[in-house]
Amino acid sequence: MFELIVIVILIAVVILLMRVFRSFMIRRSKINLGVIQILNDGALVETLNKDIMASSDLPFNGSVKASFFASYLTLRESGFSANHYGLVSAYLFKWETEGILQTEMTKDSLVYLTFIDEQKPTAEIELELYEILKSNGIEDGGYIERTVLHDWSKKILALGEQELLETGDVAFDQKNRIRFTRQGYNKSLSHPSFEKYFEHLSSTTFNEMDDQRQLQELSFALLLDLTEEIAEIIEPSSSETPEILKIANRVWRIFKEEMRG
Repeated sequence: MFELIVIVILIAVVILLMRVFRSFMIRRSKINLGVIQILNDGALVETLNKDIMASSDLPFNGSVKASFFASYLTLRESGFSANHYGLVSAYLFKWETEGILQTEMTKDSLVYLTFIDEQKPTAEIELELYEILKSNGIEDGGYIERTVLHDWSKKILALGEQELLETGDVAFDQKNRIRFTRQGYNKSLSHPSFEKYFEHLSSTTFNEMDDQRQLQELSFALLLDLTEEIAEIIEPSSSETPEILKIANRVWRIFKEEMRG
């Protein structure tokens, strides 16, 4: 019996260490190592993080779909997947600003979500996600299977891939494997550039933006998992925190544990 307990404890410790290591590696690959890619013409290119300049330019002309697919290509060679929960959070954020749902945070930082029945997304791909979340009981804190969201996000990947094929930012190599072109690789650096910019964004600078710009920047902050940075912009003692920032801060907490896992 004692040996069984020891084995169970060891397994639990190993699982915990694996999760911590994976979280560390995702953060390290995003922040410290920079970008390494094999292009469609076979060239190996590398840009170190220290050589990437901060920029407020929105990645891929503000397209969430194209940006999500570009993130997938960037992470694919390292064996990591794109941030599916960040993608869903970006859409939840969009829906709340459009009056499709409402979130509320308790004193314990738990977030409850309520759909407003009279309103639904109009885009087909968004309506599909809406139905998935509602049928899986997200309003009641229901657990959404990772595979369900991954299956839906594959459709976003397909749409993003098509966008980048049309702009010439990706192409198929000799083995029919899709990769960045040289221009697409250069555009992919807008992800770490935006991350560097947003990490040092002050509440004063954010408050000076117009509503549309605030919405765009927060959408990409959610997509790129800059969730801690979103929370840091909020000044707890200030009564002038924009509502749109409070919404973004609430929305990412719905998938907080999953995004960290």
